[in-house]
Amino acid sequence: MVENLEVDALMLVPKNPLPYWQQLKAVRSFVDGFQAIVHAGGPITRIVLGPRWLFPNVVLIASPQGARDLLGRSDEVADRGVTR
Repeated sequence: MVENLEVDALMLVPKNPLPYWQQLKAVRSFVDGFQAIVHAGGPITRIVLGPRWLFPNVVLIASPQGARDLLGRSDEVADRGVTR
């Protein structure tokens, strides 16, 4: 397990190779959009829908092992969103 690691030193998750318009269409489709993103980018992929100041990057984790790895980390390593 990684402890005391600077977040800035970590590698970024690979960006999804789909063109922008296909990523946007897939995100808006609740039926099969998820599968299109996973098929193109793999079980862990980064979705970029615009400039960082307008839309934050989203990391999609579609494997149980990836979810365990992310959720098992401390708050210093992973920033989790809050829904209200």
